[in-house]
Amino acid sequence: QLELEWIDLETASVDAVLVRWGLMLTVDPSAAGREIRRVLRPGGHAALAVWDARERNPWALIPGQALVALGHAEPPDPDIPGPFAMAREGQLAEVLEDSGFTDVAVTPVTLQRHYASAQEIVAESANCSPSFSVTYAELSAEQRAEVAERMVAAAAPYTAPDGSVMLPGVSLVARASA
Repeated sequence: QLELEWIDLETASVDAVLVRWGLMLTVDPSAAGREIRRVLRPGGHAALAVWDARERNPWALIPGQALVALGHAEPPDPDIPGPFAMAREGQLAEVLEDSGFTDVAVTPVTLQRHYASAQEIVAESANCSPSFSVTYAELSAEQRAEVAERMVAAAAPYTAPDGSVMLPGVSLVARASA
């Protein structure tokens, strides 16, 4: 685990770098790209993943939308680091190419998150999402119930007759050569 904008490794000291859903959380993705390129040996490879647009990731959209709709949170600022900060079309490739990488290829990869019920989405968000859990924990029991109800309703289009839920998502996965 390293700071991406300043990697404490020697220049050209590694063969490969893997950054899974971290680049979009940096203050300066371009600086991070340059550092990743700097530490790679000639011929080395980088593999990175960032989340595609928020709208293409209902698993992440539903919890935050419930909080915002009920007045418990502000809409996310698209200009600060966060899960979807690198989702603009072509942005990931641009950062890598501007950092000196060659053979850059970005591929959208679909995924599915399965839940036994919509209530599991609420429980997972409360346990695993820092941005959701802090606000959710501060709500009264009645407010938490309202948030859960809104999340269950938002999950309805993805809910099967047996009550299970499959939420789609898309990650942008890049490979690049040094």
